[in-house]
Amino acid sequence: MKVKQLEWVYNEGANEWRAETDFGDYVVGRFKAAWIFGNTQGGWYGHRNPVSEDAAKASAQADFERRVMACMAKCSTNKVDGHG
Repeated sequence: MKVKQLEWVYNEGANEWRAETDFGDYVVGRFKAAWIFGNTQGGWYGHRNPVSEDAAKASAQADFERRVMACMAKCSTNKVDGHG
């Protein structure tokens, strides 16, 4: 299964990129010398310390894909167990 790409919209007032999802909004912006990403459902992820805007967006995409796949696996397990 292929997970859709996040659709980034630039918010000039906040100087950040934002992508809305059912798992919360993803946000990419600069903090001091690093590009970081966050999710409104899970906080900021600065520990990955992306070196560019594109790397931060790629990290956000990977996080989003992980969440979607985990949800799909849980839904699939529930149906097999007769709970879905």
